[in-house]
Amino acid sequence: MNTTTIKIYKNDLSWWKMCCEVKDKNSQDVFSEFKLKVNMKHEQKFYDSLPKPNNYHKPLEYKKLNKKYTKN
Repeated sequence: MNTTTIKIYKNDLSWWKMCCEVKDKNSQDVFSEFKLKVNMKHEQKFYDSLPKPNNYHKPLEYKKLNKKYTKN
């Protein structure tokens, strides 16, 4: 496991501890979750910036749905 140290200023340390307590996780898990969300947000911005295809259809468009279908 690769670990790194990140400096947290004293003013922000109480806030960071509170975040860890609310999430009920240790500092490393909270930061990895935060990093993952930031990366996902950047990926989403990138995909949103790409041009849409000309013949784009919604996934269920032109699909006939059987409303009487039940799962056993």
